[in-house]
Amino acid sequence: MRARGLAAGVAAMLWLAPWSAVGGVVDRIAATVNDEVIALSEIYDLGAGYVTERCGELAVESCTRSAELEVLDSLVLRTLIHQELTRLTMDVSGEDVDRTIDQMGRDYGLEDRAAFRREIERSGVTWDAYRDQLTEQLRRMRFVEAVIRPRIVITDDELLDVYNRTSRGVGGPVKRELEVFSLDVPDDAQHDAIVAQAGTVLGQLRDGSLSWADAVSRFHSGAIGAPDGTMGKFARGELSPTLDAAVWEAPVGGYTQPIDLGRLVLIVRVGGEVRADVRSFEDSKDELRDGLYEQKVEEETERWYQQARRRASVRILLEPPA
Repeated sequence: MRARGLAAGVAAMLWLAPWSAVGGVVDRIAATVNDEVIALSEIYDLGAGYVTERCGELAVESCTRSAELEVLDSLVLRTLIHQELTRLTMDVSGEDVDRTIDQMGRDYGLEDRAAFRREIERSGVTWDAYRDQLTEQLRRMRFVEAVIRPRIVITDDELLDVYNRTSRGVGGPVKRELEVFSLDVPDDAQHDAIVAQAGTVLGQLRDGSLSWADAVSRFHSGAIGAPDGTMGKFARGELSPTLDAAVWEAPVGGYTQPIDLGRLVLIVRVGGEVRADVRSFEDSKDELRDGLYEQKVEEETERWYQQARRRASVRILLEPPA
């Protein structure tokens, strides 16, 4: 049944199923962003699980406050993105969310929105939480297209440099056959919890208590690679620097450590090595461009955030840890 793919697609949300606020939290203003208030309760609505994961149930005050400030930083970024889209009259509407849900339902072969909702709730995610998460994902995608993409320039010289590094060797470069499962990170503040969960899955893969096929079936979001986890064959330098380093440090037949790409956390399996025929620069340009683009999106988003934060009136009202 195609709806099973939908359940797998929200597997990361199950790990991040709405965390209840920590008992005893007295609400207060944590920050203001251009007069928009972020409450302390919002930090715990978003990241209570992260605070507990990092500091433990009996956390010392300094650790708790440090974790709260990390979650708050992601809320400031989210708020600035929302304000920028509003300024550009490009914010995501409820109708945009409905259209996306309807299209996803059609893609998964579900008859209507009610059937889609039942599948989401069967996965353990509340409908309101799913819509909120989807709204934030659509905002981030729209922000990248409208604000970040125009900042990115990829020159032929950059592509040629990558090409020259990947086309060395007689008979073509050695390529590694890769498989992957990718875990979505719905919000930047939650990525440490996803990395920790990926580490647990990795341990199960290595001790044999979980097969690769089962890991892909249960956890693969499909954001990178095919639905069955197939990723392809890649030479050194053809992937982003972070992913490239992890893939080539892993043994053939083994797995990478969890790879944190910000919006995604990956575990890659190295199936084998082959020596590829040398492709021409022109034949390689599109693939090289895609890899560089993803890398530059991450870099430009961080650069925009730092610039936007300096221009904005941002007041952090939580005291830093002692």
